[in-house]
Amino acid sequence: FLAYDMGLCVATGKDWHGHAVRTGSVVILAGEGHAGVARRIVAWELHHGIQAEQLHVSRRAVPMLEGESLAELMGEIDALPTPPTLIVVDTLARAFAGREENSTTDMGLFVTACDTLRQRYGCTVLVIHHPGHGDKGRSRGASNLKGALDAEYGLHRAAGDQKGPIVMSCYKLKDGEPPTPLAFRLESVPLPLIGEDGHPVTSAVPVVVKGASEARSVRMTPRQRYGADTLLEACTDGAALLEDWRVVFYRGHHGDTTEAKKKAFQRIRDELIRAGAVRVEDDVYTLTPEACVWGDFLPDLGFEDLDRTRRELQVEPNSQEKTL
Repeated sequence: FLAYDMGLCVATGKDWHGHAVRTGSVVILAGEGHAGVARRIVAWELHHGIQAEQLHVSRRAVPMLEGESLAELMGEIDALPTPPTLIVVDTLARAFAGREENSTTDMGLFVTACDTLRQRYGCTVLVIHHPGHGDKGRSRGASNLKGALDAEYGLHRAAGDQKGPIVMSCYKLKDGEPPTPLAFRLESVPLPLIGEDGHPVTSAVPVVVKGASEARSVRMTPRQRYGADTLLEACTDGAALLEDWRVVFYRGHHGDTTEAKKKAFQRIRDELIRAGAVRVEDDVYTLTPEACVWGDFLPDLGFEDLDRTRRELQVEPNSQEKTL
């Protein structure tokens, strides 16, 4: 929903939730769910009262790793009245058309295809992709995809909270400071259609969560709470050196090996950054509770939850634990 929301804003010139856009033609390579795609577009137009005349949606997936298919796509785009400002690939898996996502060779071919489109039309290429099965904090497939990205954003809900806000966090930004995460909810929009069951057909549009209490209703998992509490323990005046935080984290973590502790620390560190809990500069981690999407992040700057969290994680408490 958010990628289509972005595309429709670019195609109509409407600001994207308070952020200016570069208006222009938009091409969406829709690889799946075409009936749902049409409903999303109509719902967006009805909700905002704007018709997206510069939006162009494909009728099928495009195997972008195949030279002939890519050439056919560019021929179709060349025939449009104006070159695109934005091309949306929905999704990477459908664009692979049976190729191997974990292959660095195949992923390299996909990156090259995206670069070809970007350079030919001077446009942005937005790729919709799925997270990994084991690690929801990283995209699925070969790692050379992330290295090629100018920016990467991820969507997530709090664990076990399928009715809470959808949080959009920046995982990577090549040039610039990562923006503060945004929280959205999906607002239902009735369409002028009646389904086979006799009920009205609906779709939805993303709406920014306005109230601070609602936007910060996402709650931390026990792992995240342990990471935040050990960071707080390592802090002086609201900031900590990476190595100081690592020492405190390792000291109380239940990992059997140094490698296990290393992976756990890296994962938690990345999750805190994505949630807006900390800002990083030259290996100095500064607490930013005002920007964090977790409603229970440092509610009173205390350590009262650390013992409880350690018990949940079967972590041995540190005998030298400090208190505020």
